[in-house]
Amino acid sequence: MEDKSHPIDPSLLGDYPAEDDHELRGASAPRHHAAMLNIAPEMKQLAHGTHLKDMFVCHESVSYNRVGWGDINGLIDVLVREGYGIHGINDKDGHKAWAKGMGNAIFWHAGGVNERAVGVECVSEIPILLQSKKITRRQALDLWLSRHAQLSALAIQIACWHNSDQKRHPLVRSNGNERGITSHWNVSQHHPQSDGHWNCRPWDEGGHFPLAHVIELSKQMALLYEF
Repeated sequence: MEDKSHPIDPSLLGDYPAEDDHELRGASAPRHHAAMLNIAPEMKQLAHGTHLKDMFVCHESVSYNRVGWGDINGLIDVLVREGYGIHGINDKDGHKAWAKGMGNAIFWHAGGVNERAVGVECVSEIPILLQSKKITRRQALDLWLSRHAQLSALAIQIACWHNSDQKRHPLVRSNGNERGITSHWNVSQHHPQSDGHWNCRPWDEGGHFPLAHVIELSKQMALLYEF
C-alpha cells in the first residue's frame, strides 16, 4: 500500500463558535455529543481502506481566519483536489469538522502511520508567519495560546476520539511511534515517509505548538464530550 503524507503547500490556502463553557462534571455524568460538521461525504472518496487506530496526529494548515466556514471549506477543497484525506479539521473560531463514521478510514496524512493514525488539521496563519520568519518561535506559541476556542475545539476532538475506544485511544503523549497523541513533526522523526514535516512541532521539543497543554485540556473535555 502506498504510504504518503499530504504535502499541502501553505500558499494554497488563504472559523466555528466555540462550545459553551460547562462546569466540569464527574466521570459518571452523561456526556454531550460534540457538534461537528460532517465531512464524510467529501472524505469518502479519499479513503484507502480501514484499519484500527491507536494514534492521533495533529497537523497545521494555513488559513487567514475568514469569517464562518471559509477556512475549513477551503482546506476541504484543496484536500479533495490533491487527493489527501483527513479525519478532522478545526479553526480559530472553534468550528469543528469530522468525517463521521470514518474513524478507522485510512487517509494519506502522515506517512508511516497512515494505517494506525487519525489526523486533524488545525488551520491558522501561524505556520506561514513562522516559516517566513515574521514571528519567532515564542511569538508563535503565544499566538496559539491566544486561540482559546481553537485549542478547545482540538481538545474536544481528541476527547471524543478517546471516548470512542478508551482502551485503544489513550489520552497520553506519543513520541510519533507509539500509541497516543502526537504531532506530524514527531512522526517525521521516526518515519522517512513524513520526513521534512515540521507542523505542530511541540514547544517543549524545540517547536511552537502547545501540545502538552492541549493534551491536558483534552483530559478535562473527555469528562464532557463524545461523538
